[in-house]
Amino acid sequence: MTPDEYLKASYTALQRSENHVGDDIKARLLLLLWRLRQSLLSSLPDTGISRELIIIPLLEAFALELQLYSDAFLAILLKQLEEVDETHSERAAAYAGLTLTRRDYRPRRGNELLSTTRSGGMTLLEKFTPDPLSTLSPYTTGHLTAIRSKIQAGIMRQDATIEIARSLVAERTTRGYIQPINARGTSYSALRNRDTALISNSVWEVSGYAERAVFERQKYLTSRPTLPPTPAPFGAKGWQWHAILDPKTCPICRPLDGLIRQNFNEFPYIPPVHPRCRCRLLPVQ
Repeated sequence: MTPDEYLKASYTALQRSENHVGDDIKARLLLLLWRLRQSLLSSLPDTGISRELIIIPLLEAFALELQLYSDAFLAILLKQLEEVDETHSERAAAYAGLTLTRRDYRPRRGNELLSTTRSGGMTLLEKFTPDPLSTLSPYTTGHLTAIRSKIQAGIMRQDATIEIARSLVAERTTRGYIQPINARGTSYSALRNRDTALISNSVWEVSGYAERAVFERQKYLTSRPTLPPTPAPFGAKGWQWHAILDPKTCPICRPLDGLIRQNFNEFPYIPPVHPRCRCRLLPVQ
């Protein structure tokens, strides 16, 4: 298998994993914000100083629902990350010509996986663990803050309640029925993009960790002195940075494509460099 064939197979599998989580999460988030929208329409007057007082209990009740969404999100994401960790270590082992055993790489599970996967400067375990005092996780608090800011901005501008509701979730009418939809500038669009970036970053970081661990193990096995002849040490010529070069390639990753170093730690970064980073480090064959 050539590096290009390996990368193509990896990209296809990882994008499938991202979409698997994203498709399930999008519908849950849309329904959650639609319920908040309906609560606003039924409870919030168009004018008056009481608007600020009314919004407080509405958002407190919504925060509890948002935390339940956070818990469901983590459960779906963790299940997919465990599968990525296992399947990608097997794919990397096949590429390295290694018969994978638990001694070579033991796929991570549960909190072990969450505590070693980072996104936005925090581990997933930290991001999704509720605070003992507020009972809300940093993930939930971030989403809630964004929604509260959107609503309060509308109140400060003295927007009508329907306009504030539409800033959360857009709508369209089909055959007389109102349906929620995604639209740029809405809270749903912003939170959906944030969730998508978190999913993508987590999936690619987990796969990259498993891949590097397997490659380093194979490098160790093929470089040990033995009596029978052994293949050339895996990665002995170094490691090469592979980036996908297209209009989406960022200005950080583009100039690194093709860069070769003897060890992983000699590169300026270890992929993923940023959310949705598609770069990989592969051995020079």
